[in-house]
Amino acid sequence: MLKSIPSVAHRRSEIWVGRSLAVLFIIGSLFASKPSFAQANPGTADNSGLSAMYVLKVARLGDFLKTTDSEPLELLRRIGRIISEQGELFENEILSMAGFYSESFSISQPLKERFFGRDWTQGQKVAAEKLMSEAGPILDSLEAGLPPANAGLTFKGVFDPKGLVEPIAKMLESEKTTRGLSVGNLFKLKTKVLPVLQIADLIAFIGALTRDAFQLHVQMKGGKLYKANLEEMGGPPETLTATKYIASDCLLVFAQVHFADNPASLMANLREIPQTKIVESYLASAGLDFEKDILANPARETLVMVNLNPRGEAGLPDVRAIARVRDAVKLLALLPKLKQLAVSVGVFVSPTLEAPPSIRLSHFLLPNYGIHVAMRGDLLLMTSARELMVELSKRMDEIDGGKAPALAAPTGIHRYWRISFGRMNEQIQRFLQSPILAGKGIPPISNMTIANELGDFVLETRILPDNIDIRVNLPIRGK
Repeated sequence: MLKSIPSVAHRRSEIWVGRSLAVLFIIGSLFASKPSFAQANPGTADNSGLSAMYVLKVARLGDFLKTTDSEPLELLRRIGRIISEQGELFENEILSMAGFYSESFSISQPLKERFFGRDWTQGQKVAAEKLMSEAGPILDSLEAGLPPANAGLTFKGVFDPKGLVEPIAKMLESEKTTRGLSVGNLFKLKTKVLPVLQIADLIAFIGALTRDAFQLHVQMKGGKLYKANLEEMGGPPETLTATKYIASDCLLVFAQVHFADNPASLMANLREIPQTKIVESYLASAGLDFEKDILANPARETLVMVNLNPRGEAGLPDVRAIARVRDAVKLLALLPKLKQLAVSVGVFVSPTLEAPPSIRLSHFLLPNYGIHVAMRGDLLLMTSARELMVELSKRMDEIDGGKAPALAAPTGIHRYWRISFGRMNEQIQRFLQSPILAGKGIPPISNMTIANELGDFVLETRILPDNIDIRVNLPIRGK
């Protein structure tokens, strides 16, 4: 019997990561190597007890990337060359690939054997079609969300993770099979990979690459355990609220909600990592309990905004962060002990009473580099310079008071990423001239042509009663 998930919350916060990584890994494996290396020998395929683990179909629409050298954008020229190298795998402008479970299936390298559609046996063809049929309604709903295109590459795929659960669980129970795994990797398998596989029933995705954009829609259909966990939590978590404070000129933005994990369960998992004892010892010296004082009061949501412009102390990047804490009163009550902890580990604490009041934290080994921290209701603010703290606080005042417009971020989301590629080259060059790097003998770095060809990468995740929905959009800026 498989053991139950050690904690509900941690799973939810990592679900979309596992899903999207699985999907992207399958896509990447398609073009990662030459066909002679990527294709398993169809003649030796074991068709006994056969079922499809994943199926991927790539279709070319129109004349997209057929004349690679005439494409005006470097990004499309590079993709076109890759497609040309794999051209023999396409049949009637469609490339099909799948991996299969069978009686001889090995968990050691589950994605190693990839079978292309042109070489499928009859049994493999039936298994692949069956999996695609099971995901038909999901794929149809995802496809409806993509705009029609006359020229481009479309991606359609399904991943069935259920067959991985028992092999991974058995592997983790065996000291022999886990002997070569590091403590960190073993911890991730137990607390992230396996629990996510246990709650996922099916993962489907639809994507399209055109001359205008790359778009990807992924949906993880939750199984019985997924729904049971959400019911135990009282339904899907609250959605992001701090996104209204996002500045429009940020290079990088990362925002996500966090779940009310079970402190005792999480503590039990952390104790499998030897370094946890060191952390517990430091906390205990200041009268703090790792489980009751730290793990029991995590952030409800976090927002991190980064610019490489060296506006932080001593040339650090411009970093501004907001964390909504679960119990601000409890956190404030722990401040004397946290200050004692800081002193014991060599951290200097310097208060500033001017509005907004904040404290500066720095380590004795790097006294010129500090982090500024302030509380604003249940929001914990952090910046890489005092000036940035003043600016952040002022912007929040203006937004809350209706004097400045809030970012028109999509509603009902639980994770939001934005990467503004158009700002990347300029900010990298500025950071190279910062006090941290200037005069350090770093050779000049050329601008990345592809970055100037891309718009804002945006990823949105929604946790719904019966599935997790992930949407990616990356505009391509034509010349």
